[in-house]
Amino acid sequence: MSEDQILLLSKEGKFHGKPLEGELVETHISWVILSDGYAFKIKKPLKLSFLDYSSLDKRKENAQKEIKLNSRYSDIYLGLCPVYFDNGKWFLGEEKGLLVDYAVKMIRLDESRKMDCLLMKEDLNAGQIMQLADRIAQFHQTAQIIKRPFDLEKAMGTFDDIEELIPNTMISEKEIYDFSNWSGHFLRQHSRHIQGRIKDGFYRDVHGDLHLGNVFLEHEPIIFDCIEYNDVFRQIDVLYEIAFVCMDLEAVGREDLSDCFLDAYSRHTPVIRGVNDHLLFVYYKCLRANIRAKIHGLRAKQLISRSSCLVEEGLLLRYWNLMRHYRAQISSDIGD
Repeated sequence: MSEDQILLLSKEGKFHGKPLEGELVETHISWVILSDGYAFKIKKPLKLSFLDYSSLDKRKENAQKEIKLNSRYSDIYLGLCPVYFDNGKWFLGEEKGLLVDYAVKMIRLDESRKMDCLLMKEDLNAGQIMQLADRIAQFHQTAQIIKRPFDLEKAMGTFDDIEELIPNTMISEKEIYDFSNWSGHFLRQHSRHIQGRIKDGFYRDVHGDLHLGNVFLEHEPIIFDCIEYNDVFRQIDVLYEIAFVCMDLEAVGREDLSDCFLDAYSRHTPVIRGVNDHLLFVYYKCLRANIRAKIHGLRAKQLISRSSCLVEEGLLLRYWNLMRHYRAQISSDIGD
């Protein structure tokens, strides 16, 4: 579907005979229509280096996969909903006219109850964080074990994507390349240890994008929106998975909640068994901050509004400073 078609569907379309009258939300790879009681997610017709939504069949396949994977830990995913066009009108879930696309149908939840929103409002406490840690640990314990050998070059490339920021007025080219070199050195030094963690069953088919913006907090945490389009992004060390939550908390100065989360998770699964595991965990937090820094830096380049650009540059610096902090922490711990 095109942007114009999605806009018409959200405003004029019908769902089982009733006007949809939805609010349209856009991400870089999907559109989401928020209606009364439901959310409908439609994938953009894209083909990128890491995903392929270019054909109707591929979008259907990925939508079905998204429902299956997310249903491992969430009951808000209700099924596949076809999109039809007939005589100038748009329909969701009704077989009328031409089949145009597919939507993932979900129960709509209160956006203000997402955990990143609660964190910003300082309305997130240790008990809720422990509840989230328990939920994630339980899911990880039953997730499929992955035995794919460690690929050093791909791991180095993931961190080195930060070089897309060059040129950048906020961060020097020298420091960006220096960070890439440091990362490569760290991964080469710890490649045998990483492979050992794969052998020990710590690599699992998990969520892949488990930040606080992908968790609703109702009477219990509701996790959603895992990565379905690329198995490699989702089949990772559980340390890398939980590093995202901890980095999110530490980025706003809530190290106390980060420590609380890690302690609660570790009561289920002792994922940090010694110095090398600890160093790897800090590196993974640095990598998560790296990805956030890159996203904000690239957005800053694309924006026309100076005020919006300044916001993105401020966030870039926040995560870049966090990367510096993690790097210094690793250096200090190795020195000790």
